[in-house]
Amino acid sequence: MAGYSEVKYESEVIVGSTTLVLNARVHPSTVGATTTGTGGTVANDEPTGAINVDMNVNISRSRRSFGWHPRYVSIKVTSVGTNPDLSIGSRDRLICLTGAFYDAVVQNKTLTYNLASWKLIDDYPEKLR
Repeated sequence: MAGYSEVKYESEVIVGSTTLVLNARVHPSTVGATTTGTGGTVANDEPTGAINVDMNVNISRSRRSFGWHPRYVSIKVTSVGTNPDLSIGSRDRLICLTGAFYDAVVQNKTLTYNLASWKLIDDYPEKLR
C-alpha cells in the first residue's frame, strides 16, 4: 500500500482515565486537514498519547464487519483551490483522528483538505462491532 501513512487514532473509548489510542493507515493528506471550532482553527492531527491498544482501526472494510471502525465525515468539494485533480462536487470521506476535530467539523460544516474547500454531507461516529 504505497502512499499511505501509519498514524495514531484517538478512540472515544476511555478505560479508567486512559483514552485508547490505536494504529491507523491513512492517506498522508488526511493529517493536517483543518476546520474552525469554537476556539479557533482545529487540525486533524494525530493524538499526542502513545498507542496503547494492539489493534488497527478498520478503515476500508464494511461497517457491518467485526472490528473497530473509526469516526469519519463524508464531504463534497465546494472550491477546488489549488488542487487541479479535483472538481466541484467531488466527494470523499475523511477519517477524523481525534474527537475534537470530528466535533468541530460537525459543528462548522466546512473544512480545508487536500488544498480545497469542502462541506459536510454526513458524519459517522465511531463504531465497535
